[in-house]
Amino acid sequence: MIELKHPLCAVAYPEGISFGGSQMHGSDKNMIRCGCGIVAAQEVLIYLTKYHACPGQELLGDVIGPPVISPREYNRVLDSLCARYMHLIPSFGINGVSLVAGMNSVFRRYGFPYRGQWKIASRSFYPSMEDMLRRDIPVIISVGPNFPAVWGRRTVQLSPERNSRGIPSQGINAHYMIATGLDENCIYVSSWGRRYSIDRREYDEYVRRISSSIVSNLVYIRKV
Repeated sequence: MIELKHPLCAVAYPEGISFGGSQMHGSDKNMIRCGCGIVAAQEVLIYLTKYHACPGQELLGDVIGPPVISPREYNRVLDSLCARYMHLIPSFGINGVSLVAGMNSVFRRYGFPYRGQWKIASRSFYPSMEDMLRRDIPVIISVGPNFPAVWGRRTVQLSPERNSRGIPSQGINAHYMIATGLDENCIYVSSWGRRYSIDRREYDEYVRRISSSIVSNLVYIRKV
């Protein structure tokens, strides 16, 4: 098992303290519907600033200090990222290339010693994830849409962790998440502020038969 050394940020949502952020409490309908990619990017920025001494305080402000963040403060940064760096297309969201371009703009603007790349080679998916987790960097992964039939409804199952009572399994596609851990059987992720796992065989089968590594892949972050 390889996993991050620290927890993701905690947000005090009405239903309880989260594990990472959630777009479901976003400030507008477009963010709620398709803001998962920007939430994932913000989680990476918070983590790098908080645990890797990156210079993100000017951007993130009060999101960095407290052990538990208010939804208002979390959404303030989220809206700023969306307005300035990672624009959401209504009812669609943001593709992987645009997400990476926005993150690299933030990295350059605020002096983060990192750059991102949208990986499209399926053979490098798990080695890249393992490399980032070993370097203690959260991994943005996507379960892309059905491809080329992008309006298809085939999904990958998100299974709640064993101690997550009352949280149902979820079938997902066209969705970004943060991978926080990896073993030989599962990818462990944060989505909607909750802990889930994805069966690696199911994910691989989905990418191979239903989707494509062009849209189902990860953001690889390297130090520069």
